[in-house]
Amino acid sequence: MKPFNYDFHVEIQLFENCNFRCTYCFQDEGNSIHEIRKNMKIWIDKKIIKQKTLRDMSIEDISRNIEKLDRECLVDLIGGEPFIFPKFVELCKLITRKNHIRITTNLSTKTVLRFADEIDPSRVDSVLASIHISELEKYGLLSQFISNINYLQEKGFKVRTRYIMYPSLFGRFEKDRELFKSHNIMIETKKFRGVYDNKTYPQAYSESEWQTIKKYLMEDRKKLLDLNDNFKGRKCVSGNKSILVREDGRVYRCWSDHKPIGNFFKGKIDLFDNVKLCRVNKCFCPYVGVNLLVD
Repeated sequence: MKPFNYDFHVEIQLFENCNFRCTYCFQDEGNSIHEIRKNMKIWIDKKIIKQKTLRDMSIEDISRNIEKLDRECLVDLIGGEPFIFPKFVELCKLITRKNHIRITTNLSTKTVLRFADEIDPSRVDSVLASIHISELEKYGLLSQFISNINYLQEKGFKVRTRYIMYPSLFGRFEKDRELFKSHNIMIETKKFRGVYDNKTYPQAYSESEWQTIKKYLMEDRKKLLDLNDNFKGRKCVSGNKSILVREDGRVYRCWSDHKPIGNFFKGKIDLFDNVKLCRVNKCFCPYVGVNLLVD
């Protein structure tokens, strides 16, 4: 059986820019939409403009380099926030001519409506909508977020809506779940990785918190909970049937293995001829690894 029902998996980090400033993300939290835009411009000027990124490629070249793989691909488009990537809808049109896409997004922009109108839903594996509830409320975008989900669903897109289980949000989770349910949106949980109140998560979750997470976790994710992050020495097809393209154009086997295997700008990717052993001590991409794993 083919992984993900596709021949090949490509994850592309288009860029790190985002219109949100989540406290559990790498970017500092802003106090207003205007401050976010100002901070983003400063951040872009300092970090992005000085180095070549995928923004410097034409969308035609991005799509063409994917097609050079000559496989039926599932292309994961991630950010930052993909829907603010320049000409994002046009890029999706080009990629879906021969391949399928999946998008991880905060689903908060109006570009979503144009995407829903112009992209064939049969070419979209799914839209993974992350619920950053505090940010949605702070910027008055919760109604738009819900409306965007409903519109995508009406157009025939599969939307998976994931609630980030940040420790401070457990007290309101059930209320939020009922709110989304009232709009015919069933949400699933996503565990938080990071440090909160001097505790490291997900290890610091209490038993009751784990039970809440498991209760609303999708079946394809439940099998990851009992896995040790250490896959070193196990056979894994990443690098052979799956790659990661970072915004700087470097191609990697996965998020955890930091040895480049290609340059996306040059369209040069040195895929492994066969399945290799995992060579990292800690795996940060277990979903792909487990689904593509060869025991």
